[in-house]
Amino acid sequence: DYLQQCRRFIWAVNTWLLFLMFGAVTGFMTGLLAVGGGFIIVPLLRQFTPLPIHSCIATSLMIVALVSIGGIAVAVIQGATLPLPFTLWFVLSAATGMSIGRRLSQHLPEHIVQKGFSGLLIVVALGMVFNAVMMKFSG
Repeated sequence: DYLQQCRRFIWAVNTWLLFLMFGAVTGFMTGLLAVGGGFIIVPLLRQFTPLPIHSCIATSLMIVALVSIGGIAVAVIQGATLPLPFTLWFVLSAATGMSIGRRLSQHLPEHIVQKGFSGLLIVVALGMVFNAVMMKFSG
């Protein structure tokens, strides 16, 4: 069993293999579809662990943040320059949105948060289908 009753991971070989698989699937799907890792990580954690949705989202955000920091560091080391004003405004607005979302999620039942996330996934998927169809007929 991957988790104890207190919902903490038991770091055995099976747990490591599960998370290595999650990482590989997330990386592959993110590279293939250019979709943020959170869209893959949250459903995987929700499906294969008994973690509550809030823990899945928090875990996903931490993973995405760490991977993003690594990507930024590699890009800067290779000579990329960040558009600083845009970057700062984006970070500020994202932090504000996360703060508001976090406070709101504390007042919503878990099933509502999960349904909202599912609805967002559907909207993103439909948008990707629409873009693919439009590209096929315009080119």
